[in-house]
Amino acid sequence: MKDKSKRLIPDSEVCRRYGVIAYTLWRWDHDPDFDFPKPVRINGRKYRVEDELDQFDARRAAERDDRSERRKQSDHTQPLGGEAA
Repeated sequence: MKDKSKRLIPDSEVCRRYGVIAYTLWRWDHDPDFDFPKPVRINGRKYRVEDELDQFDARRAAERDDRSERRKQSDHTQPLGGEAA
């Protein structure tokens, strides 16, 4: 059985995984703030390390959960109607 941490996923499959087109992956590659896993090039084709994609997904989920929790907390501190007293 192959070591999952070293499994390479072709960019075409990465596009399907995230529901995006190749140009979106290119934009993510060139956005340092997005911190998307960098491609591995083999014979002119681009692949991503599956374990790095899984880690990226986990980071994004944690960030989303943190934002959701902060939003819930701020909703409880404002009076009804959303205006400050």
